[in-house]
Amino acid sequence: MIETGFHSLFSTDTVMILRGVIPCLVVIFIGYLVGRADNAEHDKTFSSLIFFVFSPCLVFIAIHRHTFKYSEVGALALAAILTVLFLLPPAIAVRRLNRRTEKGYMLPMLFASTGTLLMPLAYLLYGNEGLAKAAMFHLFSSLFFYTFGTWLVDRRMQPGRFFRNPTFFAATVGMLSVELRLPLSGSLEGFFRLVESGINIVGYGAIPFLLLSYGYPFFKVNPDSLRRGFSGGVVKMLAGPLAAFLIVLLFRQIGLLSMTKGYNILDFIDRRTTEAVIILAGGIPAAISCYFVNIRNSPDTASDSLAMLIAGSFIGVLSIPFTLFMINRFILSA
Repeated sequence: MIETGFHSLFSTDTVMILRGVIPCLVVIFIGYLVGRADNAEHDKTFSSLIFFVFSPCLVFIAIHRHTFKYSEVGALALAAILTVLFLLPPAIAVRRLNRRTEKGYMLPMLFASTGTLLMPLAYLLYGNEGLAKAAMFHLFSSLFFYTFGTWLVDRRMQPGRFFRNPTFFAATVGMLSVELRLPLSGSLEGFFRLVESGINIVGYGAIPFLLLSYGYPFFKVNPDSLRRGFSGGVVKMLAGPLAAFLIVLLFRQIGLLSMTKGYNILDFIDRRTTEAVIILAGGIPAAISCYFVNIRNSPDTASDSLAMLIAGSFIGVLSIPFTLFMINRFILSA
């Protein structure tokens, strides 16, 4: 019996989960130590580097050379929207339960940290294929955030902020490089290969940097904040994966993500990876952008947004491995 438990503890599923989760936790904890050591004095520098350099390079290397099918892009886009809409009723219930009237209070329960957490975790778990799908999901989630999300806060959509985002330009250039594939002379092609190598170095370097930035402000947490954000954090971390599983089942029923292996096993694995990324996105804690939007437009809810983000992160130490276990058991093993 003890031997059976030992083998279960170190099963293939468990090893795969630990391979993705533990490195992320280590880097996030290092980010926390760095933030504590310098009192988060370089928070603005971190944010600027992520916004202008690291995220655009990571999205570019994820998307360029990856040929997306229209059905795949449609599934990721629709999933990014439906995940938020499925979470809206429980988010409204929590807001009413806590007797809050501000719509911005719901943002951290609706939008996940697809940029700083989803992309690194998807890469560690599912390689370049997972990174490409996570980057595409991140783009559609960001677009929905700057339209529906900002409308929730102050009844104004701000799509211009998304289209001015360097990450959007990087994704556009990456997709054009896949679709166009212009013939180049030998020397010119060699030059672009060198540029591409430089972008790859920065892009892959973004993975630990994004995780560091996520843990950087955690030293500011206090027990009162955790108590305020607990209910919202629970809703985000438990209802999110459940909503994503329901979305995947819906997609299978309507044929958007077919279960038939047929003769193309690679296409079958590709669809299952898409499903895994969709469910993983549902189980990721809140995005820090929810906090920043509330600071500008709904200051009364800003501290609650940060509290939900941090509470969700602590809950995620248990809920994310469980979500990954369910993905391995019911999605990737199907």
